[in-house]
This record gives sequence, C-alpha cells and structure tokens, in this order.
Amino acid sequence: MAVIGFQDIPAEWHELLRKAITPLGRSTNGAVRYSGKLTPEKKRFNVPQRSLLPQVAESWRALSAPERALWITAGQQTGINGWNLFTQDTCYRIKYGKIGLAVPSNIHQYKVGKIQIDAPASQASIVQYHPNVWFTFQKVQGTKSQYYEKRIEERLQLPLQIGLSYRSDLVSTGSGSYVTFYALVTSHYQGEDIETEVAISIPTQATWTRETIVLNEVLGVARWYDLRIDCFNVRGTLEFDNLQSQHSGTNFGRDIRCNNVNSPLSRVYFQVGKAWEENILPLGASFGSVYPAD
Repeated sequence: MAVIGFQDIPAEWHELLRKAITPLGRSTNGAVRYSGKLTPEKKRFNVPQRSLLPQVAESWRALSAPERALWITAGQQTGINGWNLFTQDTCYRIKYGKIGLAVPSNIHQYKVGKIQIDAPASQASIVQYHPNVWFTFQKVQGTKSQYYEKRIEERLQLPLQIGLSYRSDLVSTGSGSYVTFYALVTSHYQGEDIETEVAISIPTQATWTRETIVLNEVLGVARWYDLRIDCFNVRGTLEFDNLQSQHSGTNFGRDIRCNNVNSPLSRVYFQVGKAWEENILPLGASFGSVYPAD
C-alpha cells in the first residue's frame, strides 16, 4: 500500500478526488480508500440480482394510491419518507420469510421496543437520560457506514410534552402493581434540586394505544429531566414505539422510532450513550427492539 506524506492537487481536480475517495480513519492524518462509486460493469450486473429493491419497488407500484397514502402518513409520524418506511419494512419481511405486506399504522411502525418480564422477575425499569448536553450518532454524508458524534444541546424550556405508543400483555403478581411511563424533571429553587413527575399510567392489558401528557410548570427553574418506564409486580410483555419528548419545538427523544432501544456502547464513539439504560433489570427481565407480531 502506498504511503503519501503530501500531495499538491490542482484545484480543478478537488471535486473529482472527493468523489473518488472517502476517509477511512477518524484521526487528523487518517487513511483514505476508494469510494467505490465507479461501479465495474460486472458489479453493475450482479448487484441487482441480489438486491431486494426491484421486488420491493414492484410491490410499491402495485399499491393503490390510497394504500400508498397510508404508508406516507405512517412515515410522517416519526419524520420518515413513506417509500423508505415501506422499503425497510418489506425488506425485513422478505428476509425473514414473513408472508405478505404489513398494514401501515400511525401508532407504531417497523420495529418497536419491548420489555419482557418472566419469572423469577416481577419488575423492570429503564431510563433515558436528557442532560443539557449529550451526543448521538450522525451519518457522514456520502459514506456507506461512517458516523460521527453529534453534540446535542438540550436546554429544557417548558412546556414539556411526552408521549408513547404502547401495547401491554401483563398480569399482576402482587399488590400495588403498576406500569408507568413518565418524565422526572429536575428544577432549581432556592439552592435546592426539586423533582417533578409527569406520568402516563399504562394498563396491564391494552391493544395498541397512544397517549401524550404535558408538563407546563415546575417550582423554580427547570434544568434537565429523565424519561422512565417502570413496571412493578407484573409479568408479561410491554411493547412501545413512537417516543415523544418535545419542547422548544423539537422532539428530543433518543431513538424515537425504537429501532434499537438497547443499543450497545461503542469504544470508538464513547461519548454516545445508550438510547435506554437499565435502571432495574433482575434475572428474568430483558428489553430490546423487535419486529411486532402484527
């Protein structure tokens, strides 16, 4: 492999070079590689033979105008194009041998978060932190799989609206059982930290439902908050999707589509926290993202 310390590239070649190569490393003096955008003729022939897109495109064209409109509306719930949602969902179904097309829903789309509680566990609690500054993944434009750490400055300004789509199939295992989705807001007042809770109570048995709730004011000055899902003295399954954590005109929810709620930590992108973290997760309890049965 050639190692080059310096290149004097004519200005008129800059755009061509940018299209031909892409950064390989994240350091200042990182390597570069061929971007692969000049596709060889053999590859141009082979790739469509393996791709699912022609099959998905044919299914999309076969939909009626009202059916496409349903996919477009479903995608708008979380800011995704209707065609992209249809492609993602249909490719998954083809890959894993699921027959037919999904029915688009405005309450949940594609994958959903799932909390599973089995014996000997009877409770579970997960939390999503929202400090003033946090980091998320952002794809590097023009690359296939490169990301960088995007800094998010979240200055909490009330009112705060939280919302969640959910489906529950749980049974009580004792007195005082409950399932709750809530925001715990920390404010400062006269030198003290004050915690204010705004909550949505989830029934143990429910078909797909969407609820939202608004917190308009707190004592003192609101600083930061956590989102939490608590399940106590219950066993079974809780599914959730379309997370909303909106203030200042922006939905600050992490992984609002719930495609990877239990995302692993990365040694490279060490500043990026998990979308949801375990607070209480005893033996028998777990959480992650799944493709729902319906």
